[in-house]
Amino acid sequence: MKRRSNILEMVFFPLFAALFGLWTVMVLSGGLEAFDLTVQAFFIGLRNPVFNAIGCALEYVGHWPLPAAVCVVMVLSKKTRFSYGIPLSCCVTVSVGMYELLKHIFKRPRPDMSLWLCQEHGFSFPSGHTLNNMVFWIVFASLVGYYFLTKGKSLPLYKKDRSTTVYPKTKGMSVLIRALLIAWPVIIGLSRILVGVHWPSDVAGSMILSVAIISLGKLVFFYNSKGGKKKEGNK
Repeated sequence: MKRRSNILEMVFFPLFAALFGLWTVMVLSGGLEAFDLTVQAFFIGLRNPVFNAIGCALEYVGHWPLPAAVCVVMVLSKKTRFSYGIPLSCCVTVSVGMYELLKHIFKRPRPDMSLWLCQEHGFSFPSGHTLNNMVFWIVFASLVGYYFLTKGKSLPLYKKDRSTTVYPKTKGMSVLIRALLIAWPVIIGLSRILVGVHWPSDVAGSMILSVAIISLGKLVFFYNSKGGKKKEGNK
């Protein structure tokens, strides 16, 4: 099962990196204009006082300071420093660096300001809110799943034991936590379309890129070919 997962990550990283490249070409060439306008019109049609208020609240809650704060807390705690803090900090740093770089390279304008429900600045593609939250919370969910299955065993990356006791002890709790962690960034991404500050293709592109970054992160932190082979040999 572990080896199969490693193979999937090795495939997903180059595959979704290539898909993001193709998506970018389509975005910049105007090939997704019909898609953007159709999906945008659908979300604008969903607007009501409740959804509008939630969308504007997520503008602030879903920004990078929340993942950054969680990283700081986990790095400062000895129980979570190596198990959660370092992997999450590395992945979100890559995510922030990528979207800042790409935004200034592509310089795609945002939708018309008349559609905005809240103030924004900068360029549109890719969506930083979506990318950062997808990478951070889904890697978090992956760590929760790993520690539940291994009963807190240290990540393969570390030569010294860095095991943790901070993980859900029941399958039901593990599934619930992971489901919530995965659902949250999806909601954040969709809210960016609702409040009118991003094109749908910005959000979709960020989701595609996030899979590549997450796959790379899982290869770095979860995969240890020597350790895996040695363990199988002992069996």
